[in-house]
Parts: sequence; C-alpha cells; structure tokens
Amino acid sequence: MLRVVTLEEFVEHINLIMTRDRCSLIEAVCSYAEEHDVDFDALVPFINASFKESIRVEAENKNMMKKNESQLPI
Repeated sequence: MLRVVTLEEFVEHINLIMTRDRCSLIEAVCSYAEEHDVDFDALVPFINASFKESIRVEAENKNMMKKNESQLPI
C-alpha cells in the first residue's frame, strides 16, 4: 500500500533510502516500490520533471540508456 501523500514526502523517503542503503536514485525507487509492495505505475504521479531528469542523467552515466535519447519511457 502506497503511504506517501505528497511529492515532498516521496522525495524525502527516496533520499532516506539513498542515504541508508548508499544506493543510487534508481535503486532507491526500486527499493521503495519493493518495501511498500507497490507497482511502479503507482509511483508515476510522484515522478515530476526534475525527478525524471535526475533518473535520466543517472541512467546515462551508468550506460543504461544512450546519451542521445531524449525521453524516458515513463
């Protein structure tokens, strides 16, 4: 069950996971979904433009997507 009410709370949870587990943003979002037993589709409303950009940059840096791709599939 998704317990986050606001974008700010979601970002705070993600930052706590990143600090606690010393993991990347993508890994933190995956951990959050797993810990709260939610599908990634339930998290889409919390992924704003800034968050998408951070995920895109991280994915490019880890060679998870080509640097010239301009849009994530979310």
